[in-house]
Amino acid sequence: MAVLSVPEDSAVPSLPDIAEADFRGLVTGASGCRLEGDIREVASSRGTIAISTGLDCSGAGS
Repeated sequence: MAVLSVPEDSAVPSLPDIAEADFRGLVTGASGCRLEGDIREVASSRGTIAISTGLDCSGAGS
């Protein structure tokens, strides 16, 4: 899963700061999946423009 902001084209030129625990809760709640692997951030001179992580949805819905 990736959350992106494209600075030239986006109404939100950079993503807001979010604590790792809050991001985990948001992704888990929205997807119903478990996060797998590290959370990665891509920064630019304007701030964070992408946050990504792997998802394990093998147990979702069961």
